[in-house]
Amino acid sequence: MTRDRMMRATMALVAALFMLTLGLPSASADTFDYTLNVGNSNISSFPGPYGTVDVNRTGTTTATITFTADPGFRLGDSGPGQAGFGVNVNAASWAVGSVLPSSYTNGAAGGLDGTGNFNQTFFDNGGFPASVTMFSFNITAAAGTNWTQASQVLLANSGGSLGNFAVAAHVFVCDQPGCTSAANTGFAGGTPSVPDGGMTLMLLGGALVGVETFRRRLRV
Repeated sequence: MTRDRMMRATMALVAALFMLTLGLPSASADTFDYTLNVGNSNISSFPGPYGTVDVNRTGTTTATITFTADPGFRLGDSGPGQAGFGVNVNAASWAVGSVLPSSYTNGAAGGLDGTGNFNQTFFDNGGFPASVTMFSFNITAAAGTNWTQASQVLLANSGGSLGNFAVAAHVFVCDQPGCTSAANTGFAGGTPSVPDGGMTLMLLGGALVGVETFRRRLRV
């Protein structure tokens, strides 16, 4: 391969890296993430994180919220009358849209052990057999609500013994592939996920420095 072709291939690689790490501005979503990492004593011997909660703001009064279990865990209610998922919506009133899986029911306000009370809960009454690795729902707040960024969709509650949380879930420990029962169960609250702190830009900058060094060597 000639030097010119090597240089073009290297620059193309950097351009692809830029598109993958930063993406196009028009395609970016307004999201805010929580990590389910504060477990109660029942699952403290199985350290988290247990999963993540993604809040995707789709409008000033609309959002999609998705719970995703980390490997080794499943999420869902522990049985009849027990909430499996809880969020604290930052609005006076709202309506719940589509729920996936659809077997999960829109519940009233209630508590998840140790994580405090939430003004929006969901349950299935199925216990472990109905547990999932992903749970998602849409909400539409009443007129007058103005979420200008995804971090405003939910609000931390007054807290339980584990602290103040905007999200929480009931966790099943499923540490064996294809497990048919849980090794243990408990509740976990979610804390805001820490941004990458500019690491993506640092990596991209390092790649550009490397390209420049490579270019200078080719000229020698």
